[in-house]
Amino acid sequence: MYTFIVHPDSNKTQIKIAIEKIFDVKVSSVNTANRQGKRKRTRSGFGKRKDTKRAIVTLAAGSKPIELFGASA
Repeated sequence: MYTFIVHPDSNKTQIKIAIEKIFDVKVSSVNTANRQGKRKRTRSGFGKRKDTKRAIVTLAAGSKPIELFGASA
């Protein structure tokens, strides 16, 4: 399983196609989670970090691992 931060407007199908094309792997499933940004204190009151969307990608059996930073995970 691999976790990616993706654009909030992207859907599971778009994420699957992009991962398969970029990393040349076969994706078996994609789960998504919308995460709200934390409320953080600033000098002038309170601010908020950006909301993010995370994609949890599971590769198909027999697919090669994704190599990030030049090393296999």
